Amino acid sequence: MLETRIEDIQKYLNKISLASEEKSKDIIIEGLIAEGEKAMDKYKWNEAIDYFQKALTLTSGKQKAIILARLGRSYYVTGDLNQAKENLEESLKITREIQDPLGQATVLSNLSIVYKSKGDLDKALEYQNVALNINRQLNNKKGEANGLGNLGIIYQIKGNLDNAFQCYEDALRIFREIGDKDGESSTLGNLGIIFQMKGYLQKALEYQEAALNINRQIGDKEAEANAFSNLGIIYKEKGNLDKALEYQNTALNIYRQISNKAGEASTYGNIAIIYQIKGDFNLALKYHQESLKLNEELGGKESMAIQLNNLGTIYATMGVKEKALKYFEDALRIFTEIGAQIGIEKSKEGIKMLKGE
Repeated sequence: MLETRIEDIQKYLNKISLASEEKSKDIIIEGLIAEGEKAMDKYKWNEAIDYFQKALTLTSGKQKAIILARLGRSYYVTGDLNQAKENLEESLKITREIQDPLGQATVLSNLSIVYKSKGDLDKALEYQNVALNINRQLNNKKGEANGLGNLGIIYQIKGNLDNAFQCYEDALRIFREIGDKDGESSTLGNLGIIFQMKGYLQKALEYQEAALNINRQIGDKEAEANAFSNLGIIYKEKGNLDKALEYQNTALNIYRQISNKAGEASTYGNIAIIYQIKGDFNLALKYHQESLKLNEELGGKESMAIQLNNLGTIYATMGVKEKALKYFEDALRIFTEIGAQIGIEKSKEGIKMLKGE
């Protein structure tokens, strides 16, 4: 009888020990995730990656899918598109296995953004539409609005500005309905870009300034940098090059502070165009080359093609026709590969000009 009691007591103590270990493990995981998210909020992406990687070794199931998605986001911002894709695809696999539709929609949307950056616009469109349909079925208004905004960006790259505008308008309506200031500001900025592309510069200016005001109110540094960069583009179009340069340099400084490599690369290109218009071709070439180098590291095909096209334009202006033609042809190849219609047309125009057609 005594031996049985001792065995029972030992089993009970073992259960308590295991429960304590499991509880401690949960506390550690929650702490690592919280620290990783704090690092994300402070734009310390490499620090966030370290925390999430440690948490990843301790968890499974839905929690693992969430951590993998956070890692995907962090790797995307630091420019490691392949690692971002790998983490997000693993997260998607888990969300499907555990039948988590909301998780699936979120990961599909993020994967779409990665594919867009890699230049696979058809895949990006496919993933974003699937995510949008799931969010609508779940009546997830924020997810629906985010999806519409992402679809707008893809249509914009493809050159379908009317479809892009409609997506942004629908997204803006939903963001305002649910009181999402972050979403509202980014969508106002996207609408401002469409107005600028269509030549309505004053309207574009109003939308970008409205976006900037909201970004400052909510303290979103990345969105603030985006707004400054977009305002710089508008002032460049209006012919105020000094103001344009001022805004682009402000954007560049913010992107550097928050380690946003894609934003930094894009702004280098914008600064180069301003110097190009000013007639300072040496500085223009320098900034375009910096942008191209960074985009090659990031693997962003559309951005690479844009810089190749810009370099072609400068060399054509300088009368270095052979070099200019090569850049235009390289740009055309990439634009054609990703189906970026506006870019295709610009590259073809450059080639025709050089060939005298």
